[in-house]
Amino acid sequence: MTALDEERLSELRQLVPPVLGPPLNDVYGRAARLRRTRNAYRAAGAIGAVAAAALVFTVGVGNVRGHSPAAPAAQPELACDTAVETSPLPVWARGGFTPPDQSIAHVTGSKGDIVGVLFGGLHAPAGGDQANKILWVASVAGGAGDPDLKIHATLNGSDLGVDRVVTGGPGPSTIDVPQAGCWTFNLSWSGHQEQVAVPFS
Repeated sequence: MTALDEERLSELRQLVPPVLGPPLNDVYGRAARLRRTRNAYRAAGAIGAVAAAALVFTVGVGNVRGHSPAAPAAQPELACDTAVETSPLPVWARGGFTPPDQSIAHVTGSKGDIVGVLFGGLHAPAGGDQANKILWVASVAGGAGDPDLKIHATLNGSDLGVDRVVTGGPGPSTIDVPQAGCWTFNLSWSGHQEQVAVPFS
């Protein structure tokens, strides 16, 4: 290119307006601002994700801490209307009775594995010389666990409950309760469990 050509080219550049866009510095400035904005969004998103994760973790821990072990299911109340039978005892419970097939008042456990033989009526509170005698006879003896017969008695329709123990397991006992009514006895001995309804007048 000659000196004349360079001079004409320079003149043409001065005459042509800049149509190729904003100056390079502006482009770099806009790019930097865009990058900063994008980074800010990313940071906000990360913080939000961490906060959300923390919230989920907190809620999860709260639920675990607030969750208590399931309490044992409440035992149903048994009705006393037909609880007392006056009839021969089961064959396995007749030992010591003469005649063995005589009719006698008794209550029977919900599984049929224990009977409570009643000697007279049961009263609450017990009065005078009359004791609330119950002879417990079980068809299953022995097994794992404490051999004592443990009785947790609850008055139907109330929160009133008492605990009694017959040392050595099913056998002769005197069971007193503080109030008349229909009582549900939850029985346990040697790993066995039964329920029986017992009315007190």
